[in-house]
Amino acid sequence: MSALLATLLPALAALLAALLAAALATLLARLRAAAILLLLLVLLAVLVTHLTAALLLSRLLLAAALARLFLLLLFLRLLARLRLTRLLLLSHC
Repeated sequence: MSALLATLLPALAALLAALLAAALATLLARLRAAAILLLLLVLLAVLVTHLTAALLLSRLLLAAALARLFLLLLFLRLLARLRLTRLLLLSHC
């Protein structure tokens, strides 16, 4: 019996070492996947935060540009009205 145990013991030890290595590899792969997932979630949070700020800034810039355009159109309308008034006054004189 001890001869059988002596021949099976190295094979059993090798099998146990292989199972332990496989378990550690699986654990490391899961930890690596969890770390990558956590990194992606952090990256997503940063991108969403910066994207929201960038969109807000672009909307503010767009609103400012539209306000400037509106004021320019009002000024051009006032100039056109003044020219028309001047032409009407000159045509009656």
